[in-house]
Amino acid sequence: MNYPLWYVPLLGAPMLIPVVALIHVVVSHFAVGGGILIWVGVREAQHRGDEEFLHFLRNFVRFFLYVTVVFGAITGVGIWWTIGLSSPETTSALIHTFVFGWATEWVTFVVELVSVMGLYYFWDRMKPGEREGVAFLYALSAWLSLVIITGVTAFMASPGHWVQTRNFWDGFLNPTFLPGVLVRTGGSLMITTLWAVFYLSWAGTEEDRNRILQWFSRWAALGALLVLVGGYAWTRAVPVYIQERLAERPTVFLVSVLLVGITFLLALGLWMSRTLREAATVPAVALTLLLVGFAGQMAGEFVRESFRKPYTIAHVLYSTSVYASDLAAWQEEGSLQRGRWIRWAAERVTGGNIENLEDADPEVRAAVGEILFTYHCSVCHTRRGYLAILPRIRELDREDIADVAANPPDYHPAMPPFAGTEEEAGLIADYLVKLGGNR
Repeated sequence: MNYPLWYVPLLGAPMLIPVVALIHVVVSHFAVGGGILIWVGVREAQHRGDEEFLHFLRNFVRFFLYVTVVFGAITGVGIWWTIGLSSPETTSALIHTFVFGWATEWVTFVVELVSVMGLYYFWDRMKPGEREGVAFLYALSAWLSLVIITGVTAFMASPGHWVQTRNFWDGFLNPTFLPGVLVRTGGSLMITTLWAVFYLSWAGTEEDRNRILQWFSRWAALGALLVLVGGYAWTRAVPVYIQERLAERPTVFLVSVLLVGITFLLALGLWMSRTLREAATVPAVALTLLLVGFAGQMAGEFVRESFRKPYTIAHVLYSTSVYASDLAAWQEEGSLQRGRWIRWAAERVTGGNIENLEDADPEVRAAVGEILFTYHCSVCHTRRGYLAILPRIRELDREDIADVAANPPDYHPAMPPFAGTEEEAGLIADYLVKLGGNR
């Protein structure tokens, strides 16, 4: 809690992260899978002398550029903007832990931009070997970007030995790193095929659509297998508390597995059936398939993000931006003493007196309780919007609310321990009683 808190009514600031990130994930995976398949396609077409396939790839690169570079650049910047405002402590921790990794990823991103621009603008001027080389350079840099980012995001769920060693490689090569690379590589091949189906629904001749879609579909089948293998390995590699939560609430995870399985069967069907390929390129059907692919990726990301709670970095940093190693000190001294921005805000409503609030005016106590609620609870809950707190406390009296505030994990495993004193939990209860009209 070393940073000011950005509160977004109804939605909640942390919910902006998945809203922006889920859009970017679909685009960024297309950037990786599309790069791989464009390179493989160029290589195969040039070796066979298949000018029609090369012509398709030439036009597909333009569509690919618009989606991944133009739109993808906007959503990529949006992620940094939202995480910096919504979760600054976690963002700071990831930057400081993986400075070298982020620097390397930015280099790969620049190489991606230069190579895909070169591939598009100089396609006709390049010799076959040069075109294949530039396509390979893009595919490699895009995949390496995926590998680096996977190392960082996987670290959040399973920091492994880094907790003891604080070594860069222990954090990067964490237990879920390899499963994550398999899942994301496979997912990129799957979503690229669905993007290709969507593109083919309004581009190319009927014969081109049939032949090219058959070529793409085999890669989607491979991608689905990678996702299933990597997903299973991920469930075995995550910390025990995540495994337990998956067992208790398997619905979302099973839905994501089901969607991957459906995609695998669809890919096999597209590979073997001309009739199915023709049906898939009907615009409405193609758009529906693409949206199903979006849903599958979003379900997987939801599993990764939501089941990591109550931490943003497992066993290291709670979602309330309190380090696990500092929790005892926060509970002994109180948030009003250790939280610089909490103390600053509380002093403004109390006239500088935050020491003896037991006998303070009820309005003052409720005002301080609102500040504590905002910093401790609004990382997940809003007042009347997403995960609204009021319906959850409607039947509770003040003592019950205070007990929930003081002992959150006793009521839900996704809630972090309260980083404050019992008196401060009582202040939160005073505020919620006033807000909800409880007795």
